[in-house]
This record gives sequence, C-alpha cells and structure tokens, in this order.
Amino acid sequence: MRELKFRAWDRVKRKMLYGVSPFNIHIKDKNEPLLSMEYSNHDDCEFEQYTGLKDKNGKEIYEGDIVDYEDDGECIGFVKYEAPEFYLDANATNWAKMSLKGAPIQRVLGNIHENPELCGEEE
Repeated sequence: MRELKFRAWDRVKRKMLYGVSPFNIHIKDKNEPLLSMEYSNHDDCEFEQYTGLKDKNGKEIYEGDIVDYEDDGECIGFVKYEAPEFYLDANATNWAKMSLKGAPIQRVLGNIHENPELCGEEE
C-alpha cells in the first residue's frame, strides 16, 4: 500500500506547502482508534496527492507535477488523478493518457503551479 501524503498549492501566498492534509482528523489519543475523519474546506489551497512513485533522482512524484518521461526534454507530460489511478497526460505523443505506473518517468521538472510554461499553460 502506498504512503498517503499530500501537498497543497496556497493560492494566496503562491507557494507549495508540504506535509499538509485536506482532512480534519480527530483522535482521542495515540492509542485509540480514529474517531472521525472528514474533508476540510480550504478554499485558498489546492491539494495534490503523492503517487507513491519517485523519479530517477529519488524525488517524490505528486499529482500536478510536470515530468520528462524520456529524459530528452521533449517528452513532457503532467500527472493527473482519475479514480482509481494516477495517469500521465502527455503532449508529445499521439495517445491522450497512460497509467503512471507504466510511464518511464525520468525526472520531475516542476509543477503546474510554479512552472506552467513547461506544459504550455498559464495559470
């Protein structure tokens, strides 16, 4: 089972926050089971989930990351989530998307918030 981790793009401060959660978690104490876990409304943040995968340099790959999957700077795509899996939306091939597990991710180049120019988009 993959580790459940999140990061969040703070739309107000325009910076990425790591080690955050989109959930309000209430625990009685560390030895008791989870009492409740509910979605927390954070209008100023966009949460992105960790895929459980790393690039060739050991960098964690998150939803919203822009990646090079051929290590040539030409085959660039970005990571999206569509239940039940993550996929790579690529701009340099004739297919629309492929499972992230099958993609030969070489390196994370950036993310869609801080580097939209890498995938031809503006935020």
